[in-house]
Amino acid sequence: MREWAVAALDLVFPARCAVCEAALGAARRDPLCGDCWTGIERIAPPLCDRCGLPFAAFVRPSGVADVGAFARESCGHCVAAPPDP
Repeated sequence: MREWAVAALDLVFPARCAVCEAALGAARRDPLCGDCWTGIERIAPPLCDRCGLPFAAFVRPSGVADVGAFARESCGHCVAAPPDP
């Protein structure tokens, strides 16, 4: 019964990527296609350990980001007004 309902919904609302509107594969229920998923820029450390917002990283002359200075730190907003746990 469930397969029929999904098939009927696919006829009325075809599975399409929410970003580029490319058709998604059969039985695919992700909101994005593979190309759009891989195109998302991920947030990388250093991050606030409370809210997850990124800190600015200092880049050494060698081109390597110095993230050690931010280990286990909170941003200024979280220090001033900590979010509820």
